[in-house]
Amino acid sequence: MEKRKGESIDDSFFAFRFQIKSGQYVWMQQFSRPIQFKGELALLTILVDINNLKQIELKLKQSEERYIKIIEKFGEPISILDADGLISNCNKKFRDILQLSKEELFGHHYTEFLDQENSKTLTEHLSQRKNGSNQSYNLKFKRKDGNNVTMNTIPEGIFDSAGEYKGTFAIFKEIKIEDKISPKNDIKIDLAQILLDRLPCVALILEYGTRKIVASNKEGKEAGAIPGAKCYETWGQREDICPWCLAPKVEKTNKVQNIEIEALGIIWNAYWIPIDENHYLHYAFNITERRKSERFIQRATELAFIGYWEWDLHTNEIKFSDEMKRILGYENKNTKEIINSLSELIRKEDLDEFLKQQEKIANKIDLENIEPFVSKINLKNGVQKNIYSEINTIFDHEHKPMRVIGIVQDITDRVKSKDEISYCGQLIENTNDAILSADENFNIVSWNKSAEDLYHWKAEEVIGKNIIDVLKNDYPNDTRENIEKFFQNHGYWKGEVIQTRKDGKKINVLASTSFINDTKGNPTGFVAIYKDLTEVKSIEQKFAQNKGFLAQTEEALRESWGIMRSILENTPDNIILVDREGEIQFINRDFLSIKVSKFLGRKIFNFLPSSDKNRVKISIEQVFSKGDTEDLKLTLKDKSGKKIKYNAKFGFIKNEFKTTAVLVIFSKIK
Repeated sequence: MEKRKGESIDDSFFAFRFQIKSGQYVWMQQFSRPIQFKGELALLTILVDINNLKQIELKLKQSEERYIKIIEKFGEPISILDADGLISNCNKKFRDILQLSKEELFGHHYTEFLDQENSKTLTEHLSQRKNGSNQSYNLKFKRKDGNNVTMNTIPEGIFDSAGEYKGTFAIFKEIKIEDKISPKNDIKIDLAQILLDRLPCVALILEYGTRKIVASNKEGKEAGAIPGAKCYETWGQREDICPWCLAPKVEKTNKVQNIEIEALGIIWNAYWIPIDENHYLHYAFNITERRKSERFIQRATELAFIGYWEWDLHTNEIKFSDEMKRILGYENKNTKEIINSLSELIRKEDLDEFLKQQEKIANKIDLENIEPFVSKINLKNGVQKNIYSEINTIFDHEHKPMRVIGIVQDITDRVKSKDEISYCGQLIENTNDAILSADENFNIVSWNKSAEDLYHWKAEEVIGKNIIDVLKNDYPNDTRENIEKFFQNHGYWKGEVIQTRKDGKKINVLASTSFINDTKGNPTGFVAIYKDLTEVKSIEQKFAQNKGFLAQTEEALRESWGIMRSILENTPDNIILVDREGEIQFINRDFLSIKVSKFLGRKIFNFLPSSDKNRVKISIEQVFSKGDTEDLKLTLKDKSGKKIKYNAKFGFIKNEFKTTAVLVIFSKIK
């Protein structure tokens, strides 16, 4: 694993080379961030193919070579000094003016080509350069032929990332007697340079039409934008004018222009600002990391099912993320439509709190103390959701609110799970069966109230102890070895066990035991449910005593049912038994050319025409409430579509307390 040049590697953001199936190595970049997913902590990891970025790095290296060529061919003299004042590079124009070769200049000190007075001037300015001063000045050089040449020097200090002085980059302009620079022009040049240098990004003053660079700040020069050259050839690294350039529009309208562009693998927020009829200011901020973070956050929030919105308090513009629109069921609505209909979604009980928050934001009141809240919303399709909302405010340097950012998350499943867990917890505590759990070493982890009642051990007395030592299981119908083998192979076991209570009394229980597995399917313990069989054993004894009587009774019932079944199967009518909701519990034979199995468990209304569904429903309800109802004349269709007329008669099935079912007898009308 290798980190990319110029980037740090930490737990959340690093790059590495990965060998694919073909044997080729490709560069991948990994983003990792902890997120909340369905109420649990999870790690979101995104892999991005950065082979293209690597190609861009190669192009940047090539552009560096091109940059050196540009310096060499530049129309004005250029030289570069190291930290000791030795010439490390200079272009052909500089060498031609001094009539010296590379060998005669490279590695030599400037003072070798200056008289005593000019050497003193150079030494003073180099000293000031180390402190950040880049003031221009004049130097008189000695040429090889013995003549002198005066040049105006425009220097720029070179510093590393730690702020240590590494040398000087200088552009020269030969001064002839007739065009010496006046103090007034010097002041203008210095003022423009000061203004440019205050911008924390690449900033240039350019000529309309030619795109020639008149002045450049430090960041611009580091990017290759050298005064005298054309911006698109140096900074843009192109042979022709950049297609996105808005300079012609600025010249035509005399208005500021702004656009976001991507070039050389970098995302720029670029501005063009008119200065006068011949010049304009052009600067651009590198917003690559910001956009990368925004895209990462957007992707992360989508994966975590988190929506967000943003309210710009200066422009009053509101934006909603795609995920938020999905949560609200507004995927196809625009911002204005969403704003106008939000209050319609929110449950009345939560609407006041929502409106209070909106009022605080609109009036910029107490924005630091907006509490998160959970509300219910009713979607247009009838679905109800539980929504968690949280709001944060971004302030400027004067602590004035600039933007409000809110997140929303659909926590319906989480609330439902919480309710289910609460219900299960209450169920376990209130069930009549003893329920306990143990870890993989058979040490007791939980012990419910019924377990305390059954075994006379309190939970605090047994938690942490080995279940085998506490309950002393005996197996009346099989060996311990066979049972343990079955449990290990199948993950569960059910059967009768004899256990020992705290007072030493033996009790019979029905045991149901299952493994508890982790997310990878590995067992981490088990849960057991024990049902007291004391009463069952007592009944079994009584049953054994009355076995003969029960056998006779069973035989009589079997004969009675046989007679009843014969009657039901041979009657010409169709008899259907339904509950209060109309669900079919029994049908004596195929009906309407439809098999019996197709009816059971389904509602009788599904087999009726629309015009009769409500009539039959009312009749069933009358039987349950009043005990009687009138017959109905119905026309039904069989499977082939043939119409058949029936008389439907309704009766009831009762126990000693109430009606439990309704009989519907369908007789054909001839």
